Amino acid sequence: TMRAHRNATPPKPAKVPVRVPPAPVVALLMSTATGALRVALALAAFVGARRGEIMGLRWSDFDGHQLTIRRSVLDRPGGEVFVKSTKSGRERTLTVDQALLEELAVWRAEQLRVMAAIRTVPVADWFVFADWRKDESGQRPQRPGWLSLAWSRHRAAHGAQGVRLHHLRHWNASTLLDAGVPLPVVSGRLGHADSATTARIYAHALEAADVATRGMLTAALQPEQGDTHG
Repeated sequence: TMRAHRNATPPKPAKVPVRVPPAPVVALLMSTATGALRVALALAAFVGARRGEIMGLRWSDFDGHQLTIRRSVLDRPGGEVFVKSTKSGRERTLTVDQALLEELAVWRAEQLRVMAAIRTVPVADWFVFADWRKDESGQRPQRPGWLSLAWSRHRAAHGAQGVRLHHLRHWNASTLLDAGVPLPVVSGRLGHADSATTARIYAHALEAADVATRGMLTAALQPEQGDTHG
């Protein structure tokens, strides 16, 4: 009947498997990028930040090896941008690699050269990816669409059309889980609402980790070589 059709539960959409690009591909795409794109890719791979979060970073968000992700940027019609909170609505602080800090130091020096060229006195703080053409003080971020376009061109130039920018986030999470980083830690770094979300998305990595436990407990009970009992 018509009523039965109305009350029927629609089928769940098929689950799309997470695509994790191989480490050599990630390394190639990062090492061959230049300028702002190089730094953005480093943030995607080393931090696992979302596209809008990368565009929303200010220099004040960095404190030594600590990074606090506080905001995100959305594209607006007509080339405008909208700065908002993160997807979860919460800030998160995480530790970052020295390699990323070195990339950022080079990029900050480049931005200071841009400021000198347009004769702008540096303010106390500005966006890491500032749109200098529209605001010479660095208080306006680049559009997320800029990053998507730059990435699309870059991956095509290296024959990696199938690798999306978001796949670098998947690579980050899967690599950490494969290395044995606890699920709650990875979940917190990604900014997920809870660990269940992370477990659902990266079930493949957790299954691989489970397989890797084979024999561990037996080995732990074996006496070490050279042990004697008198």
